[in-house]
Amino acid sequence: RVLRAEAARHPAFAGSLGHRADPGLTEACRREALAAGLILAPSDYVRDTLLEIGVPADRIALLPFGVDVERFRPAVSPRPTGPLRLLFVGQLSQRKGLTYLLEALRLLPRGLCRATLVGPLAVPRAALAPYADLFEHRAALPYHEVHAVFAAADLFVYPSLHEGSALAIYEALASGLPTVTTHSSGSVLRHGVEGLLVPAGDAAALAAALADLAEAPARRAAMAAAARDRALAHTWMHYRDRLAAILAPRIGTA
Repeated sequence: RVLRAEAARHPAFAGSLGHRADPGLTEACRREALAAGLILAPSDYVRDTLLEIGVPADRIALLPFGVDVERFRPAVSPRPTGPLRLLFVGQLSQRKGLTYLLEALRLLPRGLCRATLVGPLAVPRAALAPYADLFEHRAALPYHEVHAVFAAADLFVYPSLHEGSALAIYEALASGLPTVTTHSSGSVLRHGVEGLLVPAGDAAALAAALADLAEAPARRAAMAAAARDRALAHTWMHYRDRLAAILAPRIGTA
């Protein structure tokens, strides 16, 4: 439903949404969710969607994903002065809120940020032409190089419209990056602590949040420290332990 509406709003980017799902498959997934005795939901956003279709709350267990906090770490060297280094990592598609990110960049004062968008392009290149001077695009990097891109940034942005729980945000938090994202990204980020949450599909709100943090270095520094602490509480070891705690009473083991 979200993606169909988005395709109508931004037809030039509609091909990247994957919204033409087989209605029969969608219905089969709905029936499967309603029949399940237990569903592991990686985020409040997923839990909300399950409740919306009628899954009882006591059949849903919240289980956030994890991150490798040894690989993704804050930069050691001091951050250089100059425009704020703004980073997005993921598929450049409308499901990730691409139009709203580009429009937000257009609304920001010139020279405030230097934006880098990293990931494969899922929209026609021509659709990006009106925004070409607002960002640098880097094609998908080998995964063993991605951590260096996070370490070189000042602020992470991920205005997704629909996610389970975006791993890129966990990686940003582990890298000590304050993050601006949406509830729909399925993030463990807490508004005002590790970053800011903005409404999905709202370029003006996104621009305002980015500008607020760009102009508040002390606040960013506090959020950066909180981001790293948040990631340290969401390692894959924590994921294992939380999964065991959820399953143990259901399978009769300690």
